[in-house]
Amino acid sequence: VSDALLKLKIPQAGFLPDILPINYNNPSPKPIVAPVSTVLFVPKTPSSSTTPATGETTATPIPIIPQESNIPQTKHWTDLPTPGTIVLLQQPSGQICAVCGDILATRLKVRGVKGIVADGRVRDIISLSDLCQAPSTASTSGEGRGGAGFTVWSRGTSTVGTGLAAQAWCVDVPLSVTNNPTPTSNTTAVAASSETPSPSLQVHPGDIIVCDEGERGSVVIPLSKLDEVLKLLPELKEADEKCIADVESGVDVREAFRRHR
Repeated sequence: VSDALLKLKIPQAGFLPDILPINYNNPSPKPIVAPVSTVLFVPKTPSSSTTPATGETTATPIPIIPQESNIPQTKHWTDLPTPGTIVLLQQPSGQICAVCGDILATRLKVRGVKGIVADGRVRDIISLSDLCQAPSTASTSGEGRGGAGFTVWSRGTSTVGTGLAAQAWCVDVPLSVTNNPTPTSNTTAVAASSETPSPSLQVHPGDIIVCDEGERGSVVIPLSKLDEVLKLLPELKEADEKCIADVESGVDVREAFRRHR
């Protein structure tokens, strides 16, 4: 899929870098494909990370935060993602708290959400991993904590709840996912600011996400490019298979690529 998106010049080839599945116990992982829903988290108190001083530059693009939350006061954010979607959670960079744990993930799963991809931190890793397990053969239904068709991914982990520093602010808004690391020291900050930032991947609600636990990678397909991607996939797969066959028979890689790519 990323090869197709690269041909279509989508930033990062649709890849969500450094966001990995937390489930290590699935003996036969299968990709999950679903539309994206989004949740934007913001700091509980304003900070320089979201409101830089005039003239300052940052290595990581500053997200555009709506002035007003669109989450009703009578609702928790877990009540809002559309069933059948995978919810992309975006957390302010540099925070140490988690934006999701087992209680919130259970609520999402019970409502029919297919998974969580956190551009940030999660906690309760063992319980989250249990949520991703297929039901045992002794079970007569898919109910309970385990169940097929649920996945959890994150950029990091934590032991601390969201209440330390973050709050859910908006659902189903565009998000910008970057591959530029957050500087951790003055030296890295100078190095990062001297480089030209790569274009960020823009993710919109309704885009298609492919989460492949086996390959430990997730990719977002812009909805506007879906038909083009589907058209490219068979020919790209065929080209790769021909390259592998040639290399197995002793052809060097450069020649195999020349023939088939």
